[in-house]
Amino acid sequence: MSSLCLQSPNGKSKVLNPPFYLAGTVEKGDGRGAKLGFPTLNIKTGNLYIPYGVYVVLAKIEEQVLKGIAHVGIIETFDINKPRVEVHLLDFKGDLYNQRVEINILKLLRQVHKFKTPQDLIVQMQEDEKIARNFLKNL
Repeated sequence: MSSLCLQSPNGKSKVLNPPFYLAGTVEKGDGRGAKLGFPTLNIKTGNLYIPYGVYVVLAKIEEQVLKGIAHVGIIETFDINKPRVEVHLLDFKGDLYNQRVEINILKLLRQVHKFKTPQDLIVQMQEDEKIARNFLKNL
């Protein structure tokens, strides 16, 4: 992934070089990801200065490092206009509520997009997962 040029709310720009990090606490969401077949960690992070998008990530929880996909930003498909960070961990089942997680953003998969139907979103998430697994297989 190349450098990102981030602009803060005060208008100042900053160039960041990869890898990029987010950190926060896992909080309870509304279960939408699980209903779609992609359970997510909902990360309470505070202000977001990373461009909205879907990213390949590594998530560190205590000493465990897990592979995943993160959605950073609003969720237009479900009319959610408050920015959030949601992480789908690959090959993980468990409860991580109230635990601190550090997210290492490795690669931009795509920009956020409003899908016509939840089924269209599921198809895209399946494709995102294939691409992410291929990228992560050598890590």
